[in-house]
Amino acid sequence: MTTVEKYQVKELYAELRSKLDRDPLFTGDVEHMDTLLVGLPDTVEQLFVETLHDAAQCYRYAAVLLMADLVRRFAPSQAFNLEGPMRVASGEMVFFGGDLHVAGHLRLDHGAVLVVAGDVELEGSFIGGEHSVLGVSGTMTARNAMTPGEMMVAQRLAIRELVYLYRNDHSSLAPAVRCRLLVQNDGFNTLRKISAETQIDELLTEERPERLQQVAVLLGLDAVESVEQLESALCQRLIDGANGAS
Repeated sequence: MTTVEKYQVKELYAELRSKLDRDPLFTGDVEHMDTLLVGLPDTVEQLFVETLHDAAQCYRYAAVLLMADLVRRFAPSQAFNLEGPMRVASGEMVFFGGDLHVAGHLRLDHGAVLVVAGDVELEGSFIGGEHSVLGVSGTMTARNAMTPGEMMVAQRLAIRELVYLYRNDHSSLAPAVRCRLLVQNDGFNTLRKISAETQIDELLTEERPERLQQVAVLLGLDAVESVEQLESALCQRLIDGANGAS
């Protein structure tokens, strides 16, 4: 458990509050954020898993910025290096108060929450689960990124190959995105400056089998009969270490 000093959080929130109205990624109501933080919990875990669990995505984004301010102001600078893949189990919440480097894949299971007050550098791919939440206050770099959950990157999302966002259980946001292939399948995401060789932004469905096969080929997959089969095969391809795009 990562405890927080409530007076420190309130002090920094007063400074952050004035910036939220000018932040294009914050689409909520500052006064509602005030209300959410009235009963400030004792730990970072409680803040994200309990206080903000049912709130709109933009309020968790504001909390990611707040935790980053807290680390910068009151905590010593840290860097976390994991020699191997990282996986956050279903229902767990993990917080890193500094930059995170993972020598492998980063996986979030169903409902898992990971908040990083700093940059994230992955040598492998990011694979999120249903209703998972990833919050990064800095820049995130990886080989691929695939998630039906929430991926919030406050500075820049730099992916070498594929970004695949789907099902829209939550939205993803980033002020700048760079990748080779961007697929947004049935999602409403807040992605500002996009630099991608190829973009697909549409609802993939079995009712359009020819288009589904075209996308499967673009992703380097064999023939599929359903969107679910496509996403399952793609996820396994990324886990096995392939680039995820042909």
